[in-house]
Amino acid sequence: MQMILRIVKRFDEDLFNIMKENGIKSWDVGIKWLLTWMTQKVDLQKSQRIFDYLLSSPPSAIIYFSAAYILHWSNQIYELDEWELFVEMIEFFQEDEI
Repeated sequence: MQMILRIVKRFDEDLFNIMKENGIKSWDVGIKWLLTWMTQKVDLQKSQRIFDYLLSSPPSAIIYFSAAYILHWSNQIYELDEWELFVEMIEFFQEDEI
């Protein structure tokens, strides 16, 4: 999971810093949360095609997909005020408590 944040940092250090300042650690950016986020932001047909791709690709594909997806939504993250960012990050990146 550290790879995801390393990639984000390399391409958008400001976004990386926002995630770091809001307490998002490498294990918070779990693949299950990114896939959940994707299914909420992307229509079902596109989500299914992405799942198909990820299931038929090498394991590293999910890491690069996850980093690219975070970077893709960076403009929306930048537009959030501090409270909205907190809620969004908690909602999508928190660890399961089950």
